[in-house]
Amino acid sequence: MAMKMRSLRRINARAGLEIGYMRRLLIVSAILEGMAGAALVLLPSASISILLGAPPDTPVAFSIARGAGVALLSLSAAYWLARNDAYSAAARGLVIAMLLYNSAFILLLGYARVGSGLNGIGILPGILLHITLVIWCVVCLRRRPHTKTPTL
Repeated sequence: MAMKMRSLRRINARAGLEIGYMRRLLIVSAILEGMAGAALVLLPSASISILLGAPPDTPVAFSIARGAGVALLSLSAAYWLARNDAYSAAARGLVIAMLLYNSAFILLLGYARVGSGLNGIGILPGILLHITLVIWCVVCLRRRPHTKTPTL
């Protein structure tokens, strides 16, 4: 009986750690995307200049930057609201979307740096941050919570 209880505690502790890992990803991503979104909405010229090394120079570019900011704020809200429901189908779907977004953003920043010759101080840190988030997403998606708990 004591052996079964220890085994049950170990499984529950492990499941809790795994859920906590995805929960932390959702919280960190919500905060980062919220800050980036707010910066793009409120200060599009400064945000784009820091990231890419060149300010948006047309009204269209300002509108697109602000639109991207609103989209990031929406993602931030979705991540924040899903933080307490890690490993639900919806939360896993958000992490898959996050994986796709971060992967694409790495390519976009890489192209901006290499293909377009943009040289903002935020490009390389941005690439490294998004690589870290991609790895974190993959780790979270590979982990599965324990769906069955042993009976006593």
